[in-house]
Order: sequence, then C-alpha cells, then structure tokens
Amino acid sequence: MASGFINITDELCFAPRWSSYDNLLKIIVKHLDSNPLKLIFKAHYPHEDIAEDLDMGWGFIDGKNNTTVARNLNI
Repeated sequence: MASGFINITDELCFAPRWSSYDNLLKIIVKHLDSNPLKLIFKAHYPHEDIAEDLDMGWGFIDGKNNTTVARNLNI
C-alpha cells in the first residue's frame, strides 16, 4: 500500500510503499554531498536510531524535535 508521497506537480505523484520512499530519499541524500538540499531531503525520513513504535508507515515521530513528520514531499 502506498504510504510515501513525492508530489512532483499537481498532477504527477510518485507513491511507493513507505520503505521504498525512505530508501529513495536515502539514495538522493547520498548523492547530494554538500548541497543545501541534503538537509531538506534528510528531514523527510526517520533517523537510523528511531524506535520502531514511533514509525506509523505514513509518517513517524521525530524524537529530536517532538514533531510528527508525514511521508509527503512536494518538489
């Protein structure tokens, strides 16, 4: 089931399963090196040390900021 959404335009959306969404963003971050966009992409998937019970599939709770982050990225 789709639970990660990358909106490219109003009519075009890539909607993979949450694990594919996270993996895609990790690949993008890996290739951005020192680009300022790296931090933006990195904020849209959970940190490695996040507890499993804080991940709901459609989003996760970022314990560092105490915020809920939805897996929804508008490009």
